[in-house]
Amino acid sequence: MPLPPKIQKKPELFSGSVLYYQAFSDLNTCRQISSAGEGPITWRDIDYYCLRYNFEPATIEAMHYILAKMDEAYLQFRRH
Repeated sequence: MPLPPKIQKKPELFSGSVLYYQAFSDLNTCRQISSAGEGPITWRDIDYYCLRYNFEPATIEAMHYILAKMDEAYLQFRRH
């Protein structure tokens, strides 16, 4: 059986993107879930993750920005 088109045309990650994807996967387990649905990954959880792994300040700033954008896209996808 052929692979579904979504898998055949999967996006390629740049080597630096793996860091953000891994962080998003790890932090996805921290989100609040209630009867209203899934909540966002908190700023605090992102910050704690960055400090835990001793990231440089520029990387921490990028993590907050990129993970927030990834999380917005994820939550929008899950709502539809």
